[in-house]
Amino acid sequence: MFKASCEKTKDTAMVELVCLKPVLLVIAAILTSIGLGFSIAAIASPSWEVVHMREFQTEHHHGLWLDCARNVKTITSNGEQINLYGKSHCTYKFDYTYGESAMLDDSVPDSENVTHLSYKVFHIAYMIMIVLSVISGLTTITIIVGTCRYRNSVTPILLLTMTSLMSTALSSGVFGSYFFVSHSSENRFVKGVTAIYDTDFGDAYYFEQYATYSFFFAFAIGMLLLKLLKYFVNFKSKLSRKLPGASTYSVPESNKPQPFLPVPPYHQFYPEQNLQPPHFIKKLPKSPASEVDFHSQPHMLTPSQEPFLRNYNFPKSSVSSTSSVFASLRSYDADTVSRASISTSNSQTPLLLGLETMV
Repeated sequence: MFKASCEKTKDTAMVELVCLKPVLLVIAAILTSIGLGFSIAAIASPSWEVVHMREFQTEHHHGLWLDCARNVKTITSNGEQINLYGKSHCTYKFDYTYGESAMLDDSVPDSENVTHLSYKVFHIAYMIMIVLSVISGLTTITIIVGTCRYRNSVTPILLLTMTSLMSTALSSGVFGSYFFVSHSSENRFVKGVTAIYDTDFGDAYYFEQYATYSFFFAFAIGMLLLKLLKYFVNFKSKLSRKLPGASTYSVPESNKPQPFLPVPPYHQFYPEQNLQPPHFIKKLPKSPASEVDFHSQPHMLTPSQEPFLRNYNFPKSSVSSTSSVFASLRSYDADTVSRASISTSNSQTPLLLGLETMV
């Protein structure tokens, strides 16, 4: 489906936009799967903290729900030290008991195991958070698969980003909180008979850290996809002519770019005046006898006739006939016509000269 869309798109920028989306989705799915694998390994492994008690020749591994111990012997062969590891003996953390005795020697290995029981609440909280991050990661993969079906919708990408962010927050909360809890003085140092031992982080702690990085990169890809979709929506008018289904993006109408409307010419705004641009007007020569300035001779027109004669478009056929002029004036203002009684026999009156000049 994505390949067909890429083939139909000819614009280089649009090809990068449409064809990059499935690639990013595949990368996000791979990163999320890696994060799920590391999270499951972290919750199943007992090696969150490891302490090697040399005087007892044992190595203790403490996890979230499981404690294990095994014998470790160091021998020298041909000038080289070789560690021999025995079988691990594991105990369920929440069922562990050290007997009926209220007094327990701090120098024995059982005392070190009892120390970790005081953090049972934290361990339960960590397991719940990791399980939630795994569920969120599975939801992310499901959404990625559904995005292939609804590839023209912003909602799957938004949900993908939210679930990836949730997985990242939960995983980072686990390994970040465990870092400070494990470095407390009563949990970090283990007292033996002749020495005090320092605990180290085991493989499970680093597994959870790698899972956090994987979820974070998947979240970053989701943010990048949202940015690309925003770019896609901004140029939707261009893509709709090239990609089928590009108009199905669920974007509010108010956010859609509106096309620019052309500004009509001036004569379309005022069609009744039939005006032309100034640079097209040709100044025709006029004879001195026909030039009459109404502004310099205001006594020739009454106040009510002047705006009418200025704005009225007289037909050319009626200019030579004074009767048609007065008929027009009579329809405009009867009182003015009675005051403008000029001789109709004289065709060269200043009024007619002025009308000829205006036409």
